Formats: sequence, C-alpha cells, structure tokens
Amino acid sequence: MPEVISFDEGLRNALHSGFPAGIRLYGEFFDLYRSLSPAAEKRWEVYFRWRYAGQKFDLIVAVETPAREFLEKNRAALCPELPVVCFLFSNNPPGIHLYPRGFTGVLVPPDWDATLRAMLRLQPKVRDIAVVTGASSMEQRWQQDARTAFRAYEGKV
Repeated sequence: MPEVISFDEGLRNALHSGFPAGIRLYGEFFDLYRSLSPAAEKRWEVYFRWRYAGQKFDLIVAVETPAREFLEKNRAALCPELPVVCFLFSNNPPGIHLYPRGFTGVLVPPDWDATLRAMLRLQPKVRDIAVVTGASSMEQRWQQDARTAFRAYEGKV
C-alpha cells in the first residue's frame, strides 16, 4: 500500500535526522489484511522469534490495525516489555480502542486531495486514474473516499 511505504520512508527519514549518532531500523512488510488462521498466525510468531532472536529493541511501531491486532495477541511471546506505537490510516476511526498497557495509537488520515494534486504536479498529462485497493472493508472504504475526493477533478483531468 502506498501509504504504508510513504509512511515507512518518512519515519525512517525523521528518525535518522533526529538521531545523528545513528539508529537501527528494521522493517517487516507482511499481509495481515486477510484473515489469518490460528496456525498461520503461529507461524508468523515463530518466524519473528527466529528472525530477531537475540536482538534487543527499544520500541516497536505497528502500522495499521492488523499489525496492532497481531502484536496485541502475540506480544507476550515476542516482546512483552517493549512499548508499541500504533499508526492507523483512516478517515473514520472504528471507535475508541482501549490499548493494552504499553501501547499507544496515532491516527493518520489519508489526504486524497493532496495525493491527487501531487500526482498531477508530477504527471501533468494524466487523464485517467485507476484506484486499486484490496478487498478488505477498510481498503474498500479508502477506495470510496478516494473516488469522492477525485470527483472534484472530473472534467479537469
């Protein structure tokens, strides 16, 4: 998802500029929008324990609801004492979520109008735009939100 990639790049740039002495960042991208079976979720937990065995972290950043939910379920096995910061991209938060101890959340709403303006600055000859999302309810909502924002440009693009 473009928002997650842009977020990752922005977070890396901000952290590297804020810590000139150096900071190590590790990124994992995996598709949790599909419903995971308990066995598949267990395989991810085992994979992360293996991949980061012996590694000491100071903080975990969970991007989007599926990553937060995965960490809420598996934190005891993966990182019981680490603080977790959750970034959620949404125009319509699903309501109040009570985070477990050590979790905090930040809501980052997508700005579809600014995205389209940036696209048009970079590609001024664009006339047709495809909005491609996944099948999850959140991604379908994003697609509808994008289409609504883009309607202001009908006849101009």
